[in-house]
Amino acid sequence: MSKIFLGTVEDNQTEEINQNPVKIQSIWVSGGYLNMIFEVEYHSKAHKIRLERNKSISPSDLHLNYSREDDPPGYSKKTYVSFSLSALYKDNPPTKDFTVNINTLDGMRQFNFELSSVLPVESK
Repeated sequence: MSKIFLGTVEDNQTEEINQNPVKIQSIWVSGGYLNMIFEVEYHSKAHKIRLERNKSISPSDLHLNYSREDDPPGYSKKTYVSFSLSALYKDNPPTKDFTVNINTLDGMRQFNFELSSVLPVESK
Protein backbone atom coordinates (compact mmCIF):
# COMPACT_ATOMS: atom_id res chain seq x y z
CA MET A 1 0.00 0.00 0.00
CA SER A 2 1.00 3.54 -0.57
CA LYS A 3 -0.28 6.89 0.64
CA ILE A 4 -2.19 9.07 -1.83
CA PHE A 5 -1.55 12.79 -1.60
CA LEU A 6 -4.85 14.74 -1.52
CA GLY A 7 -4.81 18.41 -2.49
CA THR A 8 -6.97 21.17 -3.92
CA VAL A 9 -6.65 23.70 -6.71
CA GLU A 10 -4.82 26.67 -5.21
CA ASP A 11 -4.97 30.21 -6.54
CA ASN A 12 -1.51 31.51 -7.40
CA GLN A 13 -0.95 35.22 -7.87
CA THR A 14 2.61 34.85 -9.18
CA GLU A 15 4.04 33.55 -12.42
CA GLU A 16 6.51 31.26 -10.62
CA ILE A 17 6.05 27.62 -11.58
CA ASN A 18 8.57 25.00 -10.45
CA GLN A 19 9.88 23.18 -13.47
CA ASN A 20 11.05 19.84 -12.08
CA PRO A 21 9.76 17.27 -14.59
CA VAL A 22 7.71 14.17 -13.83
CA LYS A 23 7.05 11.03 -15.88
CA ILE A 24 3.27 10.76 -16.31
CA GLN A 25 1.89 7.23 -16.22
CA SER A 26 -1.79 8.10 -16.01
CA ILE A 27 -4.06 11.13 -15.58
CA TRP A 28 -7.84 11.03 -15.31
CA VAL A 29 -10.83 12.66 -13.66
CA SER A 30 -13.42 10.98 -11.48
CA GLY A 31 -15.86 12.03 -8.74
CA GLY A 32 -14.74 15.67 -8.77
CA TYR A 33 -11.02 14.83 -8.52
CA LEU A 34 -8.07 15.04 -10.89
CA ASN A 35 -6.04 11.87 -10.32
CA MET A 36 -2.48 11.18 -11.41
CA ILE A 37 0.11 8.45 -11.24
CA PHE A 38 3.62 9.58 -12.12
CA GLU A 39 7.26 8.76 -11.47
CA VAL A 40 9.85 11.07 -9.95
CA GLU A 41 13.46 10.72 -8.90
CA TYR A 42 13.58 10.47 -5.11
CA HIS A 43 16.40 10.12 -2.60
CA SER A 44 15.56 11.24 0.93
CA LYS A 45 14.07 14.77 1.14
CA ALA A 46 10.35 15.58 1.00
CA HIS A 47 9.15 16.97 -2.34
CA LYS A 48 6.42 19.61 -2.84
CA ILE A 49 3.48 19.43 -5.20
CA ARG A 50 0.60 21.83 -5.89
CA LEU A 51 -2.07 22.23 -8.54
CA GLU A 52 -2.29 25.97 -9.21
CA ARG A 53 -4.13 28.49 -11.32
CA ASN A 54 -3.78 32.21 -11.81
CA LYS A 55 -7.38 33.43 -11.99
CA SER A 56 -6.32 36.80 -13.40
CA ILE A 57 -4.88 35.06 -16.48
CA SER A 58 -7.18 32.05 -16.95
CA PRO A 59 -9.41 30.41 -14.33
CA SER A 60 -9.45 27.19 -16.35
CA ASP A 61 -5.69 26.87 -16.97
CA LEU A 62 -4.08 24.76 -14.23
CA HIS A 63 -0.39 24.06 -13.66
CA LEU A 64 1.18 21.19 -11.77
CA ASN A 65 3.81 22.88 -9.62
CA TYR A 66 6.30 20.17 -8.62
CA SER A 67 9.59 20.68 -6.80
CA ARG A 68 12.19 18.12 -5.74
CA GLU A 69 13.31 20.61 -3.06
CA ASP A 70 17.00 20.00 -3.86
CA ASP A 71 16.67 16.28 -3.13
CA PRO A 72 19.86 14.60 -4.42
CA PRO A 73 19.64 12.04 -7.25
CA GLY A 74 18.23 8.71 -6.13
CA TYR A 75 15.80 6.16 -7.53
CA SER A 76 12.56 6.23 -9.50
CA LYS A 77 9.52 6.39 -7.24
CA LYS A 78 5.88 6.00 -8.27
CA THR A 79 3.65 8.74 -6.82
CA TYR A 80 -0.15 8.90 -6.53
CA VAL A 81 -1.97 12.23 -6.18
CA SER A 82 -5.59 13.42 -6.25
CA PHE A 83 -6.71 17.05 -6.36
CA SER A 84 -10.25 18.17 -5.58
CA LEU A 85 -11.65 20.26 -8.43
CA SER A 86 -14.42 21.82 -6.34
CA ALA A 87 -12.90 25.31 -6.80
CA LEU A 88 -13.59 25.07 -10.55
CA TYR A 89 -17.29 24.29 -10.32
CA LYS A 90 -17.87 26.72 -7.45
CA ASP A 91 -16.60 29.66 -9.53
CA ASN A 92 -19.09 32.25 -10.65
CA PRO A 93 -19.63 31.44 -13.52
CA PRO A 94 -18.35 27.87 -13.25
CA THR A 95 -15.50 26.72 -15.47
CA LYS A 96 -16.73 24.46 -18.29
CA ASP A 97 -13.46 23.07 -19.63
CA PHE A 98 -10.01 23.08 -18.09
CA THR A 99 -6.44 22.35 -19.08
CA VAL A 100 -3.72 20.86 -16.89
CA ASN A 101 -0.14 21.81 -17.83
CA ILE A 102 2.57 19.43 -16.63
CA ASN A 103 6.32 19.60 -17.14
CA THR A 104 7.30 16.08 -18.16
CA LEU A 105 10.56 14.45 -19.14
CA ASP A 106 9.44 15.02 -22.76
CA GLY A 107 8.70 18.73 -22.21
CA MET A 108 5.56 20.67 -21.28
CA ARG A 109 2.34 18.72 -21.94
CA GLN A 110 -1.27 19.87 -21.85
CA PHE A 111 -4.17 17.64 -20.84
CA ASN A 112 -7.69 18.91 -21.64
CA PHE A 113 -10.79 17.95 -19.66
CA GLU A 114 -14.48 18.86 -19.59
CA LEU A 115 -15.66 19.90 -16.14
CA SER A 116 -19.04 18.21 -16.68
CA SER A 117 -17.16 14.91 -16.72
CA VAL A 118 -15.74 15.49 -13.25
CA LEU A 119 -18.69 16.84 -11.26
CA PRO A 120 -19.36 14.63 -8.27
CA VAL A 121 -22.74 12.94 -8.11
CA GLU A 122 -24.83 14.64 -5.43
CA SER A 123 -26.61 12.32 -3.02
CA LYS A 124 -30.28 12.97 -2.29
